[in-house]
Amino acid sequence: MQNPSETTGNGLVRMDRQIIDAAIEKYSKRISEVIGVSKTFVIDQRINDIFGAVIENLDPMHNDVQWARSSPIGGTIVYGYFQVCLISMIWKDIGMPIYSSDVAYTLNYGLNKVRFPSYLRVGLPAHGKVKMLGVERKNKDQILWRFEVSIEQEGNPKPTMVAEAIFTILFY
Repeated sequence: MQNPSETTGNGLVRMDRQIIDAAIEKYSKRISEVIGVSKTFVIDQRINDIFGAVIENLDPMHNDVQWARSSPIGGTIVYGYFQVCLISMIWKDIGMPIYSSDVAYTLNYGLNKVRFPSYLRVGLPAHGKVKMLGVERKNKDQILWRFEVSIEQEGNPKPTMVAEAIFTILFY
């Protein structure tokens, strides 16, 4: 009998559909639960500056350390959309299955709502938290997973981002 999950030479994980269906079933029983907290991470000024250059939006509150130090915020802050970009990293870090296999793959399906209730300060530790919101089978070959992903920073009573993210698993 073939092993239901194995890695090929190019890193592709081969899984049978039963393993993926079992994971979907497992997480569908955890609606409204926090399913994981990521490792601590720090966004440093260099990375924040690179993000600003890539999106062609260099701005003093994000990129000018001296200017930001004298602002009411007291330092540079991470771009809001940079925080959105961290969702996949957080999702993977807590061990959520992201499939790229010979039977299915996971794609970012979109966002329903994103808010930035507070600043994510450059250079200070933060972590992500993921809460399961729902699992919906669209048809036999597509499942939607809805999550609330938040970013929290040490010393800050409010999250710096709260987003409802949707991933889809497509079978082929």
